Amino acid sequence: MKIFIRYFLPWLLAAIFLIFLSTRSADELPKFDLWGIDKIFHFLYFLGLTLLTARLVFAGFKKNPKKKLNTQVIALLIAILFGLLDEGLQSRSMGRSVDLYDLIADSFGALAGVLLFPLYRQKVAEIEAELARKSRTR
Repeated sequence: MKIFIRYFLPWLLAAIFLIFLSTRSADELPKFDLWGIDKIFHFLYFLGLTLLTARLVFAGFKKNPKKKLNTQVIALLIAILFGLLDEGLQSRSMGRSVDLYDLIADSFGALAGVLLFPLYRQKVAEIEAELARKSRTR
């Protein structure tokens, strides 16, 4: 249950939120006057979604170190599939359509998330080592 709450639940909530936004009509979404601001949102959302995906995949591979190397590839593929799902759902929502530039922003965000994941893992490993050191000294 702890693994579900720590790794799967954040990813699930992010995925549900993406699907929720994708199925809204154009009238239900805020309008942005600045061109391209929605591309920044796409980039940042998919960066975060990819980090959450990589965390989840990595946690699933903890018992098999050889497969940990595949974490980033799997996370990137899942994020790109979610980008395609996002655009597909938007195409079925009133007043919305597929935007190739959104998919490009999604993909670049996913790529950034994959590239940042090793830094995230390094920081987590440092924090875990520090916590383990402190617990041994008590």
